[in-house]
Amino acid sequence: MKILSKSISLITALTLFSGNASASKFKQLLPVTDKILMLHFDDGYVEHYGLGQAGNDDRVVKSELLLIWAMRTASYTLSSADDANYATPLSPLKVGRKSKAKDFSSNHASNYPSVLEHFIYLELPHPLQHGKTYHLQFPYLDFTRSDTTFVFDEYALRSETIHVNQIGYAPAAPAKYAYLSHWLGDLGPLSLDDYAASRFYIVEEKSRTVVYTGTIELRKRLQSGGADNGYPTHAPFGSFTGADVWVADFSDFTRPGEYRLMVEGIGSSHPFRVDDDVYREAFYTTIRALYLQRCGVALEAPYTQWTRPRCHHPAQGDTVILSNWRYLDGGNAFTQLPQYATNIKKPFWGGWHDAADWDRNAYHLNACKTLLLAYELRPENFSDDELNIPESGNGIPDILDEARWGVDFFKRMQEDDGGIHGGIETWRHPATGVSCVTDTDQWYAYAPDPQVSFHYAAVACQMAHCLEVAGHGKFKSDYLASARRAYGWAMNHILPGDETKVRDFRQYAAAWLFRLTGEAAFQEQFKKDSLIKTAASELEVWDSYDQQWAVWTYVMTKQPNIDQSLKNMLAQAVERWAYSDHINSADSRGYRYGNDWWYPVVSGNATRPNIFPLMAAYAITGNRKYLSYCYTTCDYILGANPLNICWVSGIGEKHPEEFMHLDSWYYNREKGMIPGIIPYGPYWYEAVTPAGPWEPQWGRTTVYPDAKLWPSHELWFENRYCPPTNEFTVHESIATAAAAFGFLSKPGGKFTGVTQRKTEPVGDFRLLQNYPNPFLRGANSRTAGNPATIIAFHLPAAGRVEVIIFDLSGRQVVTLLEAVRSAGAHTVAWEGKESNGHALASGVYFAVVKFQTQMLSRKMLLVR
Repeated sequence: MKILSKSISLITALTLFSGNASASKFKQLLPVTDKILMLHFDDGYVEHYGLGQAGNDDRVVKSELLLIWAMRTASYTLSSADDANYATPLSPLKVGRKSKAKDFSSNHASNYPSVLEHFIYLELPHPLQHGKTYHLQFPYLDFTRSDTTFVFDEYALRSETIHVNQIGYAPAAPAKYAYLSHWLGDLGPLSLDDYAASRFYIVEEKSRTVVYTGTIELRKRLQSGGADNGYPTHAPFGSFTGADVWVADFSDFTRPGEYRLMVEGIGSSHPFRVDDDVYREAFYTTIRALYLQRCGVALEAPYTQWTRPRCHHPAQGDTVILSNWRYLDGGNAFTQLPQYATNIKKPFWGGWHDAADWDRNAYHLNACKTLLLAYELRPENFSDDELNIPESGNGIPDILDEARWGVDFFKRMQEDDGGIHGGIETWRHPATGVSCVTDTDQWYAYAPDPQVSFHYAAVACQMAHCLEVAGHGKFKSDYLASARRAYGWAMNHILPGDETKVRDFRQYAAAWLFRLTGEAAFQEQFKKDSLIKTAASELEVWDSYDQQWAVWTYVMTKQPNIDQSLKNMLAQAVERWAYSDHINSADSRGYRYGNDWWYPVVSGNATRPNIFPLMAAYAITGNRKYLSYCYTTCDYILGANPLNICWVSGIGEKHPEEFMHLDSWYYNREKGMIPGIIPYGPYWYEAVTPAGPWEPQWGRTTVYPDAKLWPSHELWFENRYCPPTNEFTVHESIATAAAAFGFLSKPGGKFTGVTQRKTEPVGDFRLLQNYPNPFLRGANSRTAGNPATIIAFHLPAAGRVEVIIFDLSGRQVVTLLEAVRSAGAHTVAWEGKESNGHALASGVYFAVVKFQTQMLSRKMLLVR
């Protein structure tokens, strides 16, 4: 029977290799530890539909991993010429797998196919030895690539086990940590107990000089450490991470530079910087995403590369019909607004789009007030002419100009009697293939209501205050007068049943009006509305009240007639709230990530740095403990998380690439998604049967092992069609992040790392000779000690392009580029290394560029 079984296997293998057989593409090999290797395989991609097209125009290009071979230990052999343990090729002891969809199609005619990626884990019979060279063969898995060679050098090989803030750390941050954990799919949680005494090193990136050492320590046990939030049944052990968490503490390290963190027997981290203004890039990128969401204007150079024509402006015939339906009454706006429409049209325009639609509602006032809070608490961190927006250079800090764009949208919707409309909405979600520019749907404005008017009154006061702080007090009277009128109108238009809905917004407006005017009536209203009766009171109770913003405003008020006893009590409540809402949660988690303990894994639980309670507590006390948790929470958002992902598009070593942003889908497709977007992110496991890729459960149907076994913060997918996980809002996602990152930036700093891409004339498909050629060590080196050459090519049109290096035997050694690129000239650099970082020997190599159905190649000579 054994002979027959082997014969059948051999026949199967020969059959699979014959003809035009295809299989998943090997992407990279990384160590989990010196005892476990991880192989990453990619099944393909989806060419998504564009402007004027529909979901059935999605085209799936994939070759699936041969799982029958991938899960066999005999499919892999590891050998070494300098490690005696592997002098004879050996197979792994165990093979594990973790698979999930990485790209999704909305082609319903094909039942919404998806494309998977796979992480194969090989548990080795002997630990790898530092500095030794190994050759791994896997002949049945990728028919274009059957092996890889690597040197086990913990510095050179990044490990998915190590998690750091990929943007970096401020020297002044009181707490700086890297985290170690990994969930191995069907092999379960990674145990690092054998590495308990392992040293970690911070290594300077260019020189490889060790500048700091320490020992990793256990932070939290998976099985005995408790859940990571208040919902222990939402994931195994209620865990975000699915494994024990260890920590490398380098809090006292302050030397500026670019580094990696390396752990003995494991590997290294992504690179990161230590710099006083390390958060400036994240602030710049996220707040500029607000500019890219502006409605009613064209997005043009020199302010952005992601250009598009003007949308939704009365000058081009777009109309807004007034409705008698109020925003505070809720309901289905798509139905209620048209049903209660009037015959009155208004020239309302402006504000910011969200993600997959172009409504602009009262929630967007939250975006304004979060930006203004960051400025209010640290005005020295922000300046004019730092964001490359049309208002730059007007003498007003750019962050205030962006906040003002949102405030002025509502100010334009103020009626003569003072009432504020609740925003603009249409009667349906956008039709497939329609952009904000080509949209022709009818838009409606909510009727004025007291809730929105109170909210606007508070934010308009805050706008007035911040402009005065910035030295532009001439604008104060206008915004203050507008706020008074909105407040007065709201006080006189509270209908039966409105009281609970308006109370917290009225208190917030009263706090700000008292802060600016000192008028006793506003303080009395604040007290009347307050539900915070003792220092132990929660500032927010879900679905009951939220008085955070009113309380923060009051405790920062300096009017001489303020009730000092009340202010002192509320200041204590602010501190207690920072502990209750953030610090206690962070202390209970493996990764020191703070947010509401009862916030389920949904709608930004894993992706939003909502640190406002910490910012407020730090502002009124100066206690650096609050500042410390601001940093560690932002660490999690910027890469120190189980997925090793920086949740801000466009920055970090790994970031979201597929999310719901229609302008990116339809305009400037070759540039990819706009930078600065933070999607909603992971969604907790539910045993629900989904109907299509627009539901979060759809991605879970693609995973292995079963989704109920996954840690909750790994249940996220690059699915552009799923609003609950891949959409965002300007107030919850973008402005929250911009305010947090701006708060942590350096006073007087300015980000200068972004330059406009030059446009090139379109011509033929060309591949130029690499330069220099031959390429040598030393003077021609782009990275110290490594040969480097530039491969230049020219595309006649936008499209997917691949740049691949082959050796003289025809073996593929590395894929340098596999992405969509614009028409024109492009370059990539190659440093004479394989995909695993192993330096190649001298010899002849070939650069191959594939574009559509064409392929060009050039011979190159590497000399060492």
